[in-house]
Amino acid sequence: MTYTEDSLRVTENDDGTLAIEWDPNDPRYMFLNDMTQQELQDYFTQALETFIQECEEDESNNTGS
Repeated sequence: MTYTEDSLRVTENDDGTLAIEWDPNDPRYMFLNDMTQQELQDYFTQALETFIQECEEDESNNTGS
């Protein structure tokens, strides 16, 4: 099966927390299937922190600061 649509879904709950879901058969995200709740939280927290840092660096580079 070929996955053309991204099966990873992130939804913000009413309380501000995030719900993350994916197709467990999607080869792009199968590595998440065996992670504990804590491992998933740590993984996505680190990914978001890295993303934010890269965005801030890009913004700084584009403004000439």
